[in-house]
Amino acid sequence: MDGNEKSDSAAKIGSREEVSDPFVPFLDYVPHIKRALTVQWQREWEDPNRVDKLFEIKPSVLPWDEPNFKLRRQETIIARLRIGHTRITHGHLMSGVKEPRICKKHRVILTIKHILVECDIYEKVRRECFSYIPPPISMKKLLGEGPFFRPNNIFDFLKKVGMYLHI
Repeated sequence: MDGNEKSDSAAKIGSREEVSDPFVPFLDYVPHIKRALTVQWQREWEDPNRVDKLFEIKPSVLPWDEPNFKLRRQETIIARLRIGHTRITHGHLMSGVKEPRICKKHRVILTIKHILVECDIYEKVRRECFSYIPPPISMKKLLGEGPFFRPNNIFDFLKKVGMYLHI
């Protein structure tokens, strides 16, 4: 008998034998279930009909590769900036005021993107704090993962424009 015939013969014998424990432990399924759920979640996250400010910053559902923040306050500020909900932009919802804040110069609803990227009122401070970022500055460069995400520069910007305590 050559090698192939021996292996075929052994496979036939093995297929006739009873398996003593046909059950697979539940924990063996967990990694496969997690992977399948992550793939499904990513498909839903990428749906072009979905509108989400966070997708612009983080196109993946995988966990953030976070730096260790010294203060919980700093971690909170970054999280609020990423989701776009701060006291400056959404404080009216909690205070009972019906209308959101408006940029005095451009007459548009005040958003985190407008403050960090678009509004020319803050252009000088933006250039000073984010000079290491090649133009154009974007939300993904500022708040996403990668070499341009530097929280201390973001905190400096917010302090210089007087918004650090209002996030």
